[in-house]
Amino acid sequence: MSVCLMCQRPIQTLVSLQMLLHWQKLVQPTICDTCWQQFTQINHQPLCPQCGRVQDSPVICYDCRRWQQVLAEPMIKNRGLFIYDTAMHDFMVQYKFRSALHLAAVFTEKIAQTIAQQAVDLVVPMPVAETTFTQRGFNQTIALLAQCPNVVSALAVIDQAKGHQVRRNRQNRMSVQQPFGLVADLRSKLRNKRVLIFDDVYTTGRTMQFAVQAIRPAQPLSITALTLAR
Repeated sequence: MSVCLMCQRPIQTLVSLQMLLHWQKLVQPTICDTCWQQFTQINHQPLCPQCGRVQDSPVICYDCRRWQQVLAEPMIKNRGLFIYDTAMHDFMVQYKFRSALHLAAVFTEKIAQTIAQQAVDLVVPMPVAETTFTQRGFNQTIALLAQCPNVVSALAVIDQAKGHQVRRNRQNRMSVQQPFGLVADLRSKLRNKRVLIFDDVYTTGRTMQFAVQAIRPAQPLSITALTLAR
């Protein structure tokens, strides 16, 4: 019997006759149904066609209209798996800022299943600054990709003042300069590949646009994005 990573209550795993007859592997759940239902999945809600923001109608949102005015190249499309609501905020506080690395397992299977359905060759996780890694002890995006193949950490933080996005207000986020660069030894791996950038949270889109701008010189065939929360 496994224990829910969120509430620490026991989880009963039901074994069907079909599983026994076909010798199917028993997968131990990491989260109970009650805790899982606290998160709001993005499924059939109206979305911004660019960034995946849940809104009242499927039109380009305010942030994306602003990006279209300032970007010299086309925007990429991002999709979020969950809404960044109170439940997701509380999860992120525990996971990222209280260094609860084990909580990554709550979403690793969902993320892996989603990426497996995408037409991509490589997954590039969003990097973190050295100071953040030292304080936290791990890169939260890489940990969430634990069940995904073809993960290439091709981005690195070159401006160590990148800091925590969640602790910045909107104006400060939008005024940050390019913090990312390509890892020289991995640049060639991206050429003519369908690249998916993965991050934990999409807020204004500034961080994601910086990642795209850093990757484009490597001449990938295409770039798309996926985030755990939007």
